[in-house]
Amino acid sequence: MEHKPTQRLFQPFGEGYAGGGNQEASLRKQNPSNLPSIMQPLLRRMQEVLEDRAGKPGFIDEYSLLWSDMILETSKGLIQEDVHRKIVNVSHTLDFVLFDQLGFWLQKEILYDNAQHVKHSGIDRFILTYEEGLLLQSAAAIVNIHYDPGGSEDIPENLAKRTFLFADLEKKVKEKSLPSELDSIIDTEK
Repeated sequence: MEHKPTQRLFQPFGEGYAGGGNQEASLRKQNPSNLPSIMQPLLRRMQEVLEDRAGKPGFIDEYSLLWSDMILETSKGLIQEDVHRKIVNVSHTLDFVLFDQLGFWLQKEILYDNAQHVKHSGIDRFILTYEEGLLLQSAAAIVNIHYDPGGSEDIPENLAKRTFLFADLEKKVKEKSLPSELDSIIDTEK
């Protein structure tokens, strides 16, 4: 199944859906990793969309972009704001977890977006809650990338695993001698 811009990835129902309801109940299954019930069908839908693309060029990029699409689709008031915020946080931090696997142009876009966060809001990092860390772990697992969110206690060791500094991606670009165009994004946006 191929993702088309007009195809909705997010079909709200159940917990977190402003309209409530019980549509698509057949998609509901046992919650394997204590994910909010609204995220389970969403992650399954992503798996379905990407199923025939696995291992092909651009697969990881496409997956990352699906998460970006999900930010837009869930911002239309169809779900509670706190659930939307979790999707936003997981989407942004998934970019950090997948960064080494992404294509040049998507890496460039991520660095630019991070620079815009710093410039316009003073944000230089994302810090996930434990629940968001579990969501990120599940999201990364769909593309066979390991992420450890740490334990549920808010101790420094666990918080460090759920903190994503923009400077870390910048450092990675400089250390790996990625294309100089990426360096120019980092330097010009400061």
